[in-house]
Amino acid sequence: MTTEEGQPTTNNRQLVTVLLMPFELTPHKLVYGGEALGYHQGRPVLVSHALPGERLEVEPVRTAKGVVHARLLRVLTPSPQRVDAPCPYFGRCGGCQYQHVGAEQQASVKREILRETLRRIGKITWSGEIRIHAAQPWNYRNQARLKVARQPDGSVGLGFFEAESHRLFPVDACLILSPRLNAVLKTLREPEWSSRLGQCEEVEMLADDGDEQVMLTLRGRLKPKEAEALAADCLSRLPGVAGVALEQGRSWRVFGQPALRYSVGEFQVPGQSGFVLSGFPIPPAGTCGLGDDRRIGTLCRGDS
Repeated sequence: MTTEEGQPTTNNRQLVTVLLMPFELTPHKLVYGGEALGYHQGRPVLVSHALPGERLEVEPVRTAKGVVHARLLRVLTPSPQRVDAPCPYFGRCGGCQYQHVGAEQQASVKREILRETLRRIGKITWSGEIRIHAAQPWNYRNQARLKVARQPDGSVGLGFFEAESHRLFPVDACLILSPRLNAVLKTLREPEWSSRLGQCEEVEMLADDGDEQVMLTLRGRLKPKEAEALAADCLSRLPGVAGVALEQGRSWRVFGQPALRYSVGEFQVPGQSGFVLSGFPIPPAGTCGLGDDRRIGTLCRGDS
């Protein structure tokens, strides 16, 4: 309710004031994306890095479509399922959402999220088995999009966005990336290379199924001659790089090998593709989706 002048009424002012202050919250479930859902004064609240049943102190950050998005301040009563995140960047880097949950529990959580998603979006109530095909929890991911930005000291940083922001969070290595991609990341962070990436906005890395060959996609406003020289150096000097694609607006130029071949069904994956595989064999297609034995399969790839 508002007054004739459009100002909030006393009751609404009190509600707004309360929602701007820290408050206690006990979430009851995890939802898609890794946030925990709870309720405060009848309004839904989403908070990251929390677990169901925990007693938390949170503060509201924003409200969108009637949902309060909050930031975790303190865990007052932790869940027995909470673990220490092995990554030193967890909580600030926006790349992972589940590292405060053990690997086995992550698989169970994602299974239930799938079940709820089928019910809520697909209008399918599935009470049957959901078979889990889990990869190793670390160094499994074959694709990453690194953000590139100037740092306050003038250097060029590579990493991922901070959680809930578009600020760059530089990383030295990533625990979920494959060894080959981490090797490329390590080299690109060296001043000799990072300084040449200053006109890029994003560097996408894609490794093959054997984690031997890599394709790079450089996105940004590189000058043609500088871009060609950079692509040539990437091919000749970066470990395992077999192809480089330059993306400038809607135009593409590819140097070196134009595609990576995967042994799963003989897929050919172009360098600009968002196709992602874990570093483990994919089960037969009949176990992924509804099959004659009425099972649903879900691929759980650690913290992605």
